[in-house]
Amino acid sequence: MFAVILATCFLVVAAAVRASARDEINEEPRLAGTLFVRQLESRSQQLVPPSDLLSGDFAEDGGGDVGSRDHALRPRDEVTALQAVVSP
Repeated sequence: MFAVILATCFLVVAAAVRASARDEINEEPRLAGTLFVRQLESRSQQLVPPSDLLSGDFAEDGGGDVGSRDHALRPRDEVTALQAVVSP
């Protein structure tokens, strides 16, 4: 009688553990997807200020040749501002 009760308890616990593990495995991709979207949005927001500074450089250059010497030599204060925005 004791063996039957023990075996029944074992089967019930094993089924519960299996169901819990299955739920955890199914939950993992959803959590990882949510984290990925949050990280992507955060990184995108971090890139906005530097891209604004860079687009301002192109607007002040008048859209000149990218390889020209004038474009390669940016004013020092703009480079310093860009470094301040990019560095953590």
